[in-house]
Amino acid sequence: MAITDSINLVLLPMKAHYFLFFAGTAATLPFLPVFAQGNLGITEVGIGVIYAVLPFLGLLTKTALGFVADKFEKRRLIFLSSVLATGVFMFVIQFSRAIPPMPESIACQNELLSLRRYISNHDNCTVALHNVVNEKVMCNLSCTGFTCDAIHDQEEICSSEKEEVRLHIFLDARNYSFEESCILFPLLRNDSTFPVKGDCKGFHSTSCKVTCDDPGMKSCLDEVSYDDYIYTTGEFWIYFVLIAFAWCSMAIAISLSDTICFLLLGSHPERFGNERLWGTIGWGIIGLSIGAIIDHVNKENEDKADYSIAFYMVLGFLLVDSICSLKLRVDEHQHQKEGKTMTREVLTVLIKPEVLLFLLAVFTIGACTGLLWNFLFIYVNDLGEQNDDKNMKLLMGLIMAVQCFLGELPFFFLSGKILKRTGHSHALSIVLLVFGLRFIIYSYLVDPWWVLPVEVSQGFTFGIFYSAMTSYAYVICSSQVAATMQGIFGGTFEGIGMAAGSLIGGVVYKHHGGSKTYYYFGIFSLGVCAFQFLMGFVIRFFSRKTNTDMGEACSLSGPPSIEKKEEIKM
Repeated sequence: MAITDSINLVLLPMKAHYFLFFAGTAATLPFLPVFAQGNLGITEVGIGVIYAVLPFLGLLTKTALGFVADKFEKRRLIFLSSVLATGVFMFVIQFSRAIPPMPESIACQNELLSLRRYISNHDNCTVALHNVVNEKVMCNLSCTGFTCDAIHDQEEICSSEKEEVRLHIFLDARNYSFEESCILFPLLRNDSTFPVKGDCKGFHSTSCKVTCDDPGMKSCLDEVSYDDYIYTTGEFWIYFVLIAFAWCSMAIAISLSDTICFLLLGSHPERFGNERLWGTIGWGIIGLSIGAIIDHVNKENEDKADYSIAFYMVLGFLLVDSICSLKLRVDEHQHQKEGKTMTREVLTVLIKPEVLLFLLAVFTIGACTGLLWNFLFIYVNDLGEQNDDKNMKLLMGLIMAVQCFLGELPFFFLSGKILKRTGHSHALSIVLLVFGLRFIIYSYLVDPWWVLPVEVSQGFTFGIFYSAMTSYAYVICSSQVAATMQGIFGGTFEGIGMAAGSLIGGVVYKHHGGSKTYYYFGIFSLGVCAFQFLMGFVIRFFSRKTNTDMGEACSLSGPPSIEKKEEIKM
């Protein structure tokens, strides 16, 4: 890259945006799954569900607003708004409250008191209760939300300490009942049939912790699925709404920033990697430092980790980014098309066999990326706990630094030359191969620090992939539908691929652990790699028979014309 290009005043704001935007998101985005698990109490399955839905929402949002940006030529306005919204919503996520413990409560009807417990499977609890040794099970309850005065004749069974009420009672294990998603056990005095009575006006918003000495009763109460319970809490949905707005804003900002970058590059789309690498630099610098900062802040903290510094950093960086991005100058008034013409062009491109095959590879890489982004730190954290290693936040920062500086940065810089030699489709075959090998290596790790040398492969699995995907989406269509096409390809990567990887990965991780999860995904990636490579030969074979090049629509080595672009080999 020439020195004059590096100080090009037209491209300078673009470089600044990539650096600031990815520096800011690097402070929080990789840590959000760990924050959700450790600070909020959301399980691996819950995290998988969230990150399965988020990319789908991102797909809808970026595709819809990409079309609006193309149609009404408002790319810059929507882009600036999305950058600012990303910073604000990511900052607010820190105020999410933890999922409360799965509660038992006291129910009161006609003065008769019962223990109410949320339960996910009535049948399993019923089977467990058949194994109860005695019909009357002795239990100790520690409750809040009422006082002993609300219980009739409470002297023998109730005592209080500060704001906590302690009940020494028996549960009727035979005369239980179900109420919607809860099971109710009548409270009895001693081991008799005399029920515990109270003033129902005194029992509102109660919460209890229950300890019983009977294995059958304990099995019933433990049968409750915490994964099901968290979806009934307001805390979970508040967190979900906040992260959903942050994710959708981020998806729009990334999609439109790539579109704007290609428009600024004009007849030199092969230089995209030289601009995008500034995002990698920002991500790497902050990723390296934020891990050490969080570890230092929590050095004396034995409880939940404090991530507040990360949330303040993302807000600060993206506010500065919004100001710098005001300097972007984009010619949005060129060759405007009607909506029907735009839709026809997009559909004509998408039904081509080579484009569909390319999208299959994008989907698979998205699934692998979803597993990587959302569960690698959890996997590393699990390995660290097995090795009693307390420096996992530092390791997470080093992982991000290696991914960026030894992986993405050099490969973004070289992406134009590599894609000229391999072509876009072959490049994705290589990415699938590297992803498969990378995940299989993960599955055999025992010491989490050995993940560091593996992260150099990020250069292929993201640097080469992202350059290939975005440039392919740009060169197969005219610039008037560029934002729409970026939204479709980016949506396939994030909205469908990452969603599938997050959801399936979360379930498999929950039941089989991280090692087997990465092994299974590695085999899947290698299988799709073989399929994509073979189908590429089939498409080229039939293309030669019909004397039609079904390969890519444009060569990176030549300037793409808006009306018609040169063809290159697949």
